[in-house]
Amino acid sequence: MMRMHVRVAILALSLSSVAASQESHNPDSLRTLLAAQSALRVFEGRWRTEIAALWPEPTVTPFAQCEQGIGTDWCYGPNNGGIGYSRVGTIPNATRFSRDLVPGFARKKARKLLGALIDTLKVMRKRIPGDQWIAGQLVRLSLEKAEPQEALDEAFDCTSDRQWCNALIGHVLHQIGNMEAYADDIWTQTLNDMTLEERCRWLDPSDVIKSDSLRRAVAAMDCAARVRFAEVLWWLSDPLYLTRGNERRSEHLSRQVALRIDAFANQRLDSARADLLVRGLRQTRYEDSVLAGGPVASNLPRRDASDLARTRVTLAPQLGYEELVRRLGVPGYLHSARPEPGSPPQLFALFPKPRFSFVPAAAALSDLTSAPPEAWKIDDDEQYEFQATVDREYVDIDYQVAFFHRGDSARLVAASDLEAQPQLSKRGALAGLFVRRDPTEPGLLASRTFRGPLYIQSVTIPWQRTYVSLEILSRDSSWAGRARFGAGPPAMPSQRLTMSDVMLVDPRTHPPTNLEDAEPLALGSSRIRKGSSVGVFWEMYGLTSADSGTFSVAVSGQRSGILATVTRAISGQNAPDAPAVNGVLPRVTGSAVAAHSINLDLKALSPGRYTLAVEVRANGQQPVTTLRAFEILAR
Repeated sequence: MMRMHVRVAILALSLSSVAASQESHNPDSLRTLLAAQSALRVFEGRWRTEIAALWPEPTVTPFAQCEQGIGTDWCYGPNNGGIGYSRVGTIPNATRFSRDLVPGFARKKARKLLGALIDTLKVMRKRIPGDQWIAGQLVRLSLEKAEPQEALDEAFDCTSDRQWCNALIGHVLHQIGNMEAYADDIWTQTLNDMTLEERCRWLDPSDVIKSDSLRRAVAAMDCAARVRFAEVLWWLSDPLYLTRGNERRSEHLSRQVALRIDAFANQRLDSARADLLVRGLRQTRYEDSVLAGGPVASNLPRRDASDLARTRVTLAPQLGYEELVRRLGVPGYLHSARPEPGSPPQLFALFPKPRFSFVPAAAALSDLTSAPPEAWKIDDDEQYEFQATVDREYVDIDYQVAFFHRGDSARLVAASDLEAQPQLSKRGALAGLFVRRDPTEPGLLASRTFRGPLYIQSVTIPWQRTYVSLEILSRDSSWAGRARFGAGPPAMPSQRLTMSDVMLVDPRTHPPTNLEDAEPLALGSSRIRKGSSVGVFWEMYGLTSADSGTFSVAVSGQRSGILATVTRAISGQNAPDAPAVNGVLPRVTGSAVAAHSINLDLKALSPGRYTLAVEVRANGQQPVTTLRAFEILAR
């Protein structure tokens, strides 16, 4: 019913404009607005003194220095230096608040106070229907008392200007969750209605850019350039291209709306501010799992969407609320406590959602097609934030990709090993391979459902470097795996003889002799268990029947920086302790593509990182080499 309501409402909105009657700030309108703001202040004062005062006083154990600093304003550690609540009941949600913390008469008074405030604001809206502040407060209060349908109704009943009403609808749809496709349409319409200067302010990503030099460069851009940059950044920050809508852009715009409708935006987070926000409203939209376990930490085991890790962030005294929201997100709970008797109050923010890093590092923005996977690392200790509607678990997945030449095009083979994420390998999981060279060009998305611990997908793309996103979504959408990186064919000299990437495959008694046989055997990871064997497959291009040549395989150990001895056998013919591999190239029989593969026995390699190099030599041609990094894992 909720989805149907949203579909119908959005369709109706697209067919008719929102009634917007901007009221001039005449004395009567100004007096009405001041009266509405006074009603809100009276409500929050009574809530603090008559309701919140009944909560038990929380205590905090002494703490040490934070394990890791986040810029200059936050610190983060597994338990924030040992900080912990003496009882979990100090983080109330609606159920706990009603059952344990507040007497029955106070609960009735709380509902009465909130209902009276909402009724007052609705009366004020009739008097000044175009006022943005009143429209925003009605939406905010409905969300904070856990009434998303009521908040959506308030957003659609908005009588302010079209742009602000659309922004409120997008904000509510984002807060509801699982509505990103609809929210994205609304945000796009809202941004299209804005002037260039307004879009520049709304899309500005400066607060989530970690690099100081990049942040200064963005600040120096004119509005047109800044909007173009922001559009690329938010596109790269989209958690999944498999799903419609951009959750990260929606989160950013929703934060902008939250700041505009929050009565306390731009104020400093002093103890009075923190005490005021601990009023039991924002907690009502969270599940009882907020109360699970002792100290709030971000390193709790990640099992499923109902057991998400929580993070507690320590705030610097000079931190402003607006900066907190822009950089990390809207907190679910703010708390002021004294670490030790007589010490100054310390401010804490609880984000009852898992932390993620969806905004890519500067390397991805400076060179999209060459950025390493670390630029898109989801679990990044140095740059993380929180999204209001993330109800699924995101994980970085292992992968392997390889380029093979096909005329003017490339056959890109991608594989992912999901053995460590069984939630992603169940029947009905949706997987996709997305490739795109430039944000201004159309991309290619190949997707399908599959089942099993290994996902393999191949696509035909131009023979050039590209941006790759390998994504997997569980059938119930509670888990998602992702790997993003820049990739391209190996660099080759300008000559007749060239070669493909090296692809690691399952070893076989009879190694594959063509790509069609090798592709189903591709390994979904470059991490190999100690004591294993591995197959190595590659292709060569430009060889003729008159050519004779050789190949060699060598492994350099990144741990020691010296050439390591690889004990291996080629089809079982070589001695196990052979110090090097040299082989003769097979004769070409008229085909433009010559493929070859061998089996490697890696038992002698110690755990660590290595680079495998395959070199091909042919008469009259420069030697060509392709590298493949891999890692040996301990048993």
